[in-house]
Amino acid sequence: MSAVHFLTMGAFIVLEELTANPDLLTYAAIMGAAVTSIFTPLAFWVMFHFANEIDTIVNPGGVLETSNDQEEPLLE
Repeated sequence: MSAVHFLTMGAFIVLEELTANPDLLTYAAIMGAAVTSIFTPLAFWVMFHFANEIDTIVNPGGVLETSNDQEEPLLE
């Protein structure tokens, strides 16, 4: 069973249980908000951490080079 299939079936089972029990729906909404508030800053930290690591690997000197290094003529 693939991970996508497992997650999809799990989501359908959870939705079926939530629609059958309104109190469970309230609990799920509160827990969803709590999990989101915890993991969103963590996700951003991981994203920016790896972005800095990749930038260091790709551009070790830290100098941003452009493909057009020629001076453009001034318009008169």
